[in-house]
Amino acid sequence: MLTYREALDVLRSNIFIPVPLILADLAAGFAAAFLIVLLLVSGIGVAVLRERGALPELSVALLLPVALFLLLLLFVVVFIKFCAQAVAVAMTLSTLKGGEGTAGSVDEGIAVVRNNLKSLLALALLQPLAVALGLVLLVLPGILLWLMLWFSVVALVVEQKGAVAAMRSSMAVVKRHPLASLIFVLIALVILLLAGGVAQLLLAIPPMGYLFGALLSPVVDGIASAYVTVAATIFYTQRAHD
Repeated sequence: MLTYREALDVLRSNIFIPVPLILADLAAGFAAAFLIVLLLVSGIGVAVLRERGALPELSVALLLPVALFLLLLLFVVVFIKFCAQAVAVAMTLSTLKGGEGTAGSVDEGIAVVRNNLKSLLALALLQPLAVALGLVLLVLPGILLWLMLWFSVVALVVEQKGAVAAMRSSMAVVKRHPLASLIFVLIALVILLLAGGVAQLLLAIPPMGYLFGALLSPVVDGIASAYVTVAATIFYTQRAHD
């Protein structure tokens, strides 16, 4: 698609665009590592207590705090990624307008996130919730909602709208251009999957994977996410007011 070719030109003009997304992936990786360690420690503790008879059978009262903690952690990760994507969108817009493509556009992106912090918080809650409800009720509505809300963060930054208005704008663009949107998202998924495969391949190559394993995956995934985000920004801005 022409949009992805234009996105490559934007990334060449502003090599700093992937930075916020790489940092977000690093934060998500640390959160996942923390969760794994916590679950392992908790599992060992529960096993020891149950063996000594000091812990009753698992009940809803015991599982509820754990479930709430996991949901909170997931929300934080989604929020961080949405903020990083918003910074990348603002940097893309600055580059498309002829910005310098240096630290100045990073500052602009951070300012955009700061000015839209409440909207991003709401979007990080509402968008996954809407998709999850669609998947729970029937799988197909959840998939359709996921597709139609693909451009929500882009819409929020471009239009400077609230969370609900941004979600509606994303849905409106997809409704007006269903085939183009579907092709765009499918290509984006292929890019992200290939990036994940490349990251896993690099991790398996010694000594690179052993020495830089904690950094390789976030860097590769962050660059791929930045590429998709830049393309999504171009796609949306070209079709938002058709």
